[in-house]
Amino acid sequence: MKFVYAIIISAFAFLTPLAAQQEMMFTQFYQNKLYYNPAFAATSPSPILNLAHRSQWIGIEGAPTTTMLGYQQPLLGQNLGLGLNLGMTKAAITRIFNGDLSYSYKFKVNKGELYTGLRISIRQYAINWADPSLRASDQIQTDNAIPQEAQNKLTVNFGAGFYFRSGNEQWYISGAAHRLARSSYDNADFGSELSRESIHLNMMGGFVLEPAAKIDIEPQILLRYAFYAPLDLDFNVMADYDNKFYLGLTYRTGGDVRGFGESVDVISGIQASKSLYIGLSYDIGMTRLRKFNNGTVEAAIRYIINPPDQGEVQNPIGF
Repeated sequence: MKFVYAIIISAFAFLTPLAAQQEMMFTQFYQNKLYYNPAFAATSPSPILNLAHRSQWIGIEGAPTTTMLGYQQPLLGQNLGLGLNLGMTKAAITRIFNGDLSYSYKFKVNKGELYTGLRISIRQYAINWADPSLRASDQIQTDNAIPQEAQNKLTVNFGAGFYFRSGNEQWYISGAAHRLARSSYDNADFGSELSRESIHLNMMGGFVLEPAAKIDIEPQILLRYAFYAPLDLDFNVMADYDNKFYLGLTYRTGGDVRGFGESVDVISGIQASKSLYIGLSYDIGMTRLRKFNNGTVEAAIRYIINPPDQGEVQNPIGF
């Protein structure tokens, strides 16, 4: 079964890019806005570190795991911002390393602030055909179509985005485009080309409701689309009490032929101090794959370096 799982997961994660998303995915996407859009690099008055780890489909050997470290830094009176993301995704015999550098500039406009951003990114694709988890009834070495050693490919790409936040910080909308160069990451023989990076588009939006003192409810939506792949939507609603305790739910579309969606996700978080926020989520799968795994777990940590002395704690799910 190891061989079967390795081949299936590698196929979805690595070998069929025109039929699936090629970007990392996070249930707590509101914690990783910089990853989805370079325009967010200039949105914080203080430097911020974000760490996220996602273990998908627990119980299936070789299932995807993702770890990402993000950093953003305001510059020049907070009109400019720089951001850095470093991430690694592992799935069976594949490894994908992502690194990107973002630049953002803030414009004052009527009734709000407009941020624009640019990004340059690198990505290394690696697949280890010599991995000991690959086993079959016949020796793999007898199949000339399967390489006998690890293969690597490095690509460079670009992206851009915008983010608009209302003056009273009660709503926002953003959009970004990544993988604009559609770089090839093939290791195919004879110069043939089977796999290219696909252009990815995403949009986010949300608003704030204040039904009672110290209680905020913040619906947000993430739309993700890769050319030649189905549209993915995450509908999230978070509630917080006094900017300290957070609970939420997310519904993710997609899934299989049954059409119920990909998952329903339960999220909790706590603002442990003025600088530190910790969030946990658990995805309850709704596809037929749920029979073979124990769900998906994700942890997120946000640390604000030198938070402002005055004012409220920066809301980790805010805009």
